[in-house]
Amino acid sequence: MLDMLRGFSLFSMIAYHAVYDIVTIYNVQIEWFKSTPGYLWQQSICWIFILVSGASLNFARSALRQGIKVFCYGMVITIVTMLVMPYLGIWFGILHFMGAAMMLTAVLRPVFLRVAPGAGLAVSFALFLILKGVPQGFIGIGDIQLLWLPKALYSVSGLFPLGFPTPDFSSSDYFPIIPWIFLFWAGFFAWRLIEGRLHRSAQRPNLLELAGQHSLPIYMLHQPILYGILLVVSRSGIL
Repeated sequence: MLDMLRGFSLFSMIAYHAVYDIVTIYNVQIEWFKSTPGYLWQQSICWIFILVSGASLNFARSALRQGIKVFCYGMVITIVTMLVMPYLGIWFGILHFMGAAMMLTAVLRPVFLRVAPGAGLAVSFALFLILKGVPQGFIGIGDIQLLWLPKALYSVSGLFPLGFPTPDFSSSDYFPIIPWIFLFWAGFFAWRLIEGRLHRSAQRPNLLELAGQHSLPIYMLHQPILYGILLVVSRSGIL
């Protein structure tokens, strides 16, 4: 089930990035993409992918080693984007976050295993909702701003991985540790809560499951392939 959900999120992400590239690189005006429907699409991809990744960590043999590996792939993405398209540089994107989340969870896992799954899920998800506005400078729920955080937190350039970007910070993909780590942990606890109620299938994996099982190489390769396809399309005069 987790591989299928990850595969679904992966294909949705590829479609989203195709539209994003068309809008950002080729300046095609797609109004709905810049408004609420586009935002909800992007958030659905993030939520599913991060929740599933958190749940999958229950099966990791070496979460710390995997986290280091994924974080290094994130750094490769940073270097490539800054060399090829500096205006679309990625400084702390989904791979940086996933690597950091895996490493943090690997360290805290002995503690988490002592926490009741239901309580862990409830607290983690509540913290995610309350702290989702931290990168924008506040604590609250949705557009309800309960507390504005000190501006000093957002004046130090090196704090952007934690969720405190400076006013001039820019990253075309940005997933800071706060608040997203709490959604990751919600997935970790959610799986512990429901795993005993699920029936495992011995059937051959379908396309979504296969994609989910190979999500990292697909993620690394999908943008270069999209760029190549869009380049051919643009030179043909369609874009």
